[in-house]
Amino acid sequence: MKKWAVSLVMASALLALTAAPAAAQNSELGVGFVSQNSSWNGCCAFGFGVDFAQAIRSTDTMSIAIIGDVYRVRFSDGGSPAFTENDASIVGGVRFKFLRDRRVAVFVQGTAGVLPWSDSDGDSGTDVLIGGGGGIQIRLTDMLDAKIQVDAWADNDDGTWYSLSRWFFGATFKFGPK
Repeated sequence: MKKWAVSLVMASALLALTAAPAAAQNSELGVGFVSQNSSWNGCCAFGFGVDFAQAIRSTDTMSIAIIGDVYRVRFSDGGSPAFTENDASIVGGVRFKFLRDRRVAVFVQGTAGVLPWSDSDGDSGTDVLIGGGGGIQIRLTDMLDAKIQVDAWADNDDGTWYSLSRWFFGATFKFGPK
């Protein structure tokens, strides 16, 4: 199952690179702060994330894009000694963006990928993530949007499913024609 998720991410990246000629490409790069809640360690892990969207089909009002997303967060329980956990994710999928010609655009997406993690007890692993989310992008300029996004994933750790939610607050830089 983990090989399947990695294959999906790689296939999404290849499709994004070959989807449209250079003159017709519409790309977005998002960067921002991440807050993650999970059913196994509670609230809250904080960190940084980056995502990339490559439109494969666009109209004036909507677009379909292949996306890739990477983030890293750290959880600490504040105890003495503190228990810490470091999580990273690598996911890919499809994003549907609506009202892209307006000041406020909304989007929904479906993603799958992997979650490598390690903790201060010496445990580590790589979990499978499946889920999706959505959010809004508020146009600040023709090339810059503010972005708020929430994702909900099912996290499979050796056959046990956990829930994971993530908030992303950041900026999206836009490249290519409108």
